[in-house]
Amino acid sequence: MSKEYVILTDSCSDLSQELVDKCNIEVLPLQFEIGGKTYNHYPDGREYDFKKFYVDMRAKKIARTSQITPSTFIAKFEELLKKTNNIMLISFGSALSGTYNSACTAAGLVKENHPEANIIVIDSLCASCGQGLLVYLACKNRDKGMSMEENTKWIEDNKLHIAHWFTVDDLGALKRGGRLTATKAALATALGIKPVLHVDDLGRLIPMVNTRGRKKAIAIMLQQFKETAVEPENQVVFVTHGDDFETAQIIGKELLETYHVKEVVYSTMGPIIGAHTGANCLVIAFYATKR
Repeated sequence: MSKEYVILTDSCSDLSQELVDKCNIEVLPLQFEIGGKTYNHYPDGREYDFKKFYVDMRAKKIARTSQITPSTFIAKFEELLKKTNNIMLISFGSALSGTYNSACTAAGLVKENHPEANIIVIDSLCASCGQGLLVYLACKNRDKGMSMEENTKWIEDNKLHIAHWFTVDDLGALKRGGRLTATKAALATALGIKPVLHVDDLGRLIPMVNTRGRKKAIAIMLQQFKETAVEPENQVVFVTHGDDFETAQIIGKELLETYHVKEVVYSTMGPIIGAHTGANCLVIAFYATKR
């Protein structure tokens, strides 16, 4: 059993730099292209400030994202192997990106050259703060003394209990990302329609309901929490926003005062997810009876 190990994830987890430092998490950045230049998405936004990114999104600029390549994973694995032979990678969900497959390829190649390497690659089947919450819970397990193998089993047994509910404010972002036709986006925008979506058991983004107005969309998200959250009073709930901390705090206040959750952790949605959801997107992630 491997008691000493590194937990690695990618920046699609939308973890804040504060939480990364606090929980001792390694984060590998994905890349995005905007304005003809390519940048790395780090949790602290060091290469491209998140505020600036959402100014660009509101100005209808197009950002394109790419998965992490096997060569990038190989370099990171070899860097970490200088510290420990035991690496747990919790990857962005395979239904949304080829990053998981790149990681598996890289891990196999690294093990050929480093037989002592014990690298476990986990498909989170999550995205954004759902992935972040799963990583956070894995870190808590590690800090309680759970071995890497025990933690891996826990993650596999529990990852489909990580519920993600979100609403998109900028339907133009869904249109630009190919998830909505121009006609439907224009009509929905004119009618004030706000979609509520979730991540299903296969890690796919699934539209659940369309409602008029953002307040109703948020109410639906909170209703899902009410109906499916396990022991809310013991929960740490993640709330992530596309540069709309004020509304995120309103959601957090409701979670704390009405449902008496243990803690709310906030983060800004980074450019990788934000490129596809636009400004003002809101996400809640929590441990549920089902997704």
